Amino acid sequence: MCERAAAKVERVSVVWRRSAIALIAAGALIFPMFACQLAGTQASPAHTGGRSPGIGPWKCQTGIRAFPAIIRTDLGRFLWFIDAKVGQVVLCNTGNTEALIRIDVRGITQDGEGNFIFIPASEEVAAALSVSHSSFRLAPGVSRTIRITIDPRYVRRRDRFGLCAALEVRSSPSGRDGAAPGLSALPGINIPVIVRLPGNHVNRLSLEDVDIGESREDGMSAIRVKVRNRGETYILPGGTLSLEPEGGVRAKTGKLGLAVTPGLVLPGCARWLEAEIPQGSLNVGHYEATLIMSVNGKTVLNERFMLKMNEDGCVSIRVP
Repeated sequence: MCERAAAKVERVSVVWRRSAIALIAAGALIFPMFACQLAGTQASPAHTGGRSPGIGPWKCQTGIRAFPAIIRTDLGRFLWFIDAKVGQVVLCNTGNTEALIRIDVRGITQDGEGNFIFIPASEEVAAALSVSHSSFRLAPGVSRTIRITIDPRYVRRRDRFGLCAALEVRSSPSGRDGAAPGLSALPGINIPVIVRLPGNHVNRLSLEDVDIGESREDGMSAIRVKVRNRGETYILPGGTLSLEPEGGVRAKTGKLGLAVTPGLVLPGCARWLEAEIPQGSLNVGHYEATLIMSVNGKTVLNERFMLKMNEDGCVSIRVP
């Protein structure tokens, strides 16, 4: 009887082992097919207006990262040879699907705080700037270097001193790896391209306005000066703001010199620059302020205005 029981247990064990092997084999066959269906149908809500056509956790996404984020260069000249190489930018696909990359030339301007504003490029700018590849596919995690050049004919023009533009980079799923093609990805990125051409440039800067910035929690405040670039190429002005007491009033540190933080100003644009005032550095009274701004070591602006420190700690400005 014990032998019959042992035989029965052995038969049951064999059946369980065979069933387990069959289930494992079926799972190995079915799971890849199910995963492929997910990969082929699932799209990111950002690409479909918030709708997810597929099921499962996998989402088809494209993204692009650029290095450097801005290109600023001064072209050189040697005898009759003109350097038309502006620089290069590395683009990397940070998404999880193959991306179709498109690059277009845009125009660029600036607001009062120095932020870039991207606008349609003029025909002249669009024709002058070119890239080594304007449309290509990029696999996930893969990078590609894009070379940027300028038309030598534009460089040779005697009435042009610089070029300000941007590269608009857009990405979308290519559709070659199962993702739906043509779906819009992120709005794209813009890479400013700021170029100064070889030759002698006359940098011109004018003072448009003076204001007092809001006091910070640490008691620091700032004098804000709005300057306009009236030249033909970009400039990076910086300088000093000197405050000298008027009528015998003495500041705690005598004549006070404040550094004006440098900032990039595109041709024809105006922006605010700041000089911080340390807490408690001014006494009540009037001060004569002298603003001196320079570019590449040469003075381009020398202006004076009056500053008043009130008893309540507020600062007011009077421009002649």
